[in-house]
Amino acid sequence: MAPIVSESWLRENLGRPDLLLLEAVLPSVVAVSASDGPNGDCIPGAIPVDLNRYFVDRKSALPHMLGTPDELTQDARELGIDPGDTIVVFGSTRAPGCASR
Repeated sequence: MAPIVSESWLRENLGRPDLLLLEAVLPSVVAVSASDGPNGDCIPGAIPVDLNRYFVDRKSALPHMLGTPDELTQDARELGIDPGDTIVVFGSTRAPGCASR
């Protein structure tokens, strides 16, 4: 899958106050997020987002089902996402596929 934004675009835009970086993680798969990486593999300012907790349907018996619009709005507000923000979601290389959930 090709990225929607390139690495160079991200590098050029990292200082923007309206840019939020969300690292999609599943704690059961990845113990430490890439944003805390000891090998310089972090993206400064990235917010780890636990996909077991955020943006999920809390009433579903199935894991990782997308939540209702109200739940999504509540989770976005809790994470500090504002309507005018530009959001980049990425997954850790240690847990590929998380960002697409």
